[in-house]
Amino acid sequence: DDSFAHVEGIRDRKTVRLKNGALLDGWKLEEIAPNQILFSSGTDRVALRLHEEKEEAKPVERLTRQQD
Repeated sequence: DDSFAHVEGIRDRKTVRLKNGALLDGWKLEEIAPNQILFSSGTDRVALRLHEEKEEAKPVERLTRQQD
């Protein structure tokens, strides 16, 4: 899969190019879809809506933490 996403880091605010499985600020890029990307960190998962230029990405939903 040659999909990738340009994402701005939380800590240093630098834009990086990520492929599925890449890590950014402790979050793993799990999925790149046409309209959103999905990150996970431990049991937390966050979906971010992809945006048009000049518009900021906004969280679509925060998935609940799974309890063992």
